[in-house]
Amino acid sequence: MKFYKLKFLLKILFCIILFKIIFYFKSKSKQEITLENVSLKTLEPNVHRIDPFDNYKELHKLILKSSKSINKKIVICKPVLYAGYGNKIYTVLSSLLIAILTDSAIRINWPKINNYIQPTLLDIFDDSLQFYKDYFHLNSSNINNYNYTKNYDELINNYIPERTSIFFDDYNPYFFLLCANKKYHSKLLSYDLVKQETIDLALYSQSLNKSDKIERLYSIGFEVGSNLLNKFWHLGSNIQSDVDKIYNLYFKDNFVIGIQLRFLYLNVEDIANFLECAFFVEKMNRQNKSKYFITSDNETIYEMLSDYEEKIIRGRGKIGHIGETDAYYRTILDNELLAKCNEIIITGGSTFGFVASMRKGIMPYYIESFNVSNFNPNLPCKRATFDYGPRTNGGFSVV
Repeated sequence: MKFYKLKFLLKILFCIILFKIIFYFKSKSKQEITLENVSLKTLEPNVHRIDPFDNYKELHKLILKSSKSINKKIVICKPVLYAGYGNKIYTVLSSLLIAILTDSAIRINWPKINNYIQPTLLDIFDDSLQFYKDYFHLNSSNINNYNYTKNYDELINNYIPERTSIFFDDYNPYFFLLCANKKYHSKLLSYDLVKQETIDLALYSQSLNKSDKIERLYSIGFEVGSNLLNKFWHLGSNIQSDVDKIYNLYFKDNFVIGIQLRFLYLNVEDIANFLECAFFVEKMNRQNKSKYFITSDNETIYEMLSDYEEKIIRGRGKIGHIGETDAYYRTILDNELLAKCNEIIITGGSTFGFVASMRKGIMPYYIESFNVSNFNPNLPCKRATFDYGPRTNGGFSVV
């Protein structure tokens, strides 16, 4: 009898031990990742992801969903209120790249933008975010920012300081500088943000002059920016539907030249130069029945171009600076439509047109104000470059 009792007790003890072992491993599998070691190594190795950028999406999600609030690696992005859409996108792209390169999550404080944009990253918008004293305020000042002539030595050694939490609100094109640093190239390649060929052309350029070297290094940033916009900065369903409707009606069956006129940097006399450039682009592409998609910060532009009314495509909604609440829709709509044009002509120095070109992935043609332009008189316009790039009438470059 004692033997059976002992056997029964041993069975109970064995069940208790087995239950504890199973519970331990089950709870361990559900445990939050430790934030000190969060990186690509924490991701499920056998999960098949079609786009390598999905790995960053998963990393971002793991960090935000972690119950541990201390030492979370987060980049807070807060675009400057008075900046235009193009400059705000520079802030977002720079912040996102900082987050990617430091294995951090990103949060964005940009009021109202969530009405029009649905990023592919989880819980990214938060209008309550502020600059916290324990966050490192990253300053992206560099002699190359918006400078017409670039400095090669100041381009190649920009890096992100080692900090747990970073606050970024500069509208400088900082992501171009980071992409020029070869220490970050392996991570850019791992997320499929740039082609190996683009990196190789930039690194193996000893025989080139400094201007050409600068061109190739900035091309990395342009390609990375283009990929980030297309992988991450997606439109909300309503505005995407409007873009698709306009595209199917006017763009799909036509060769469309996008013309962006920023009158802050132009005079009325400059409009004729945009038309000359459009004629030149038509000729280069062997087109004689093109359409012109016109986007501007001045509603009267359509009256000025009334002689070309049958060729003109326009967006919908109120024209204005994105600082005006009721101009958000038209600003974003026009930028997306501009990116869908076959070729783009931008105003020198305007980041709005340049961001659309970056989404498209092709450097634009451009017209500068007569105050700064030094074009060959036999050439109506040319494609933009980074060194000696498109300038405002004050002489500031687009990057």
